[in-house]
Amino acid sequence: SDGNKPSLNLKATELRLGLPGSESPERDPDNCLRSSS
Repeated sequence: SDGNKPSLNLKATELRLGLPGSESPERDPDNCLRSSS
């Protein structure tokens, strides 16, 4: 049923694989620095 929305599948795959995505705030270096502080 998700075949109509390949974009969502790609984003989900990136999140699952842990790939740096343009819309992945968790992968943002600034966010990591703020979390570490």
